[in-house]
Amino acid sequence: ITLPIAKYEIDGKFIPHFVNRNQSRLPAYHRLDLSLRIKGKEYNKKGDLRKLNDYWTFVLYNVYARKNAYSYVFRESADLTLANDIEVFSVIKGIVPGITYNFSF
Repeated sequence: ITLPIAKYEIDGKFIPHFVNRNQSRLPAYHRLDLSLRIKGKEYNKKGDLRKLNDYWTFVLYNVYARKNAYSYVFRESADLTLANDIEVFSVIKGIVPGITYNFSF
């Protein structure tokens, strides 16, 4: 990531000043995803092989609810410090559940 080192005021707007591209890094991104797949019945009540194959999938994304930094967002402010201008943007902010039903015939 390229972070600004200063900012300038031009026509009432603050413009960040960048030098040395890609000299900074975002924090390490990691998360834990879990899934459980439950297969449907293979045989019908008569004991014959079913024509329909199906299964359920249950998923938990980001199990330990880590707020990973996806990018930084720069906000305009009137003060001269850059520390208050940078906000961390994270896409997944908590645990995300998911359920899927799949079938083929």
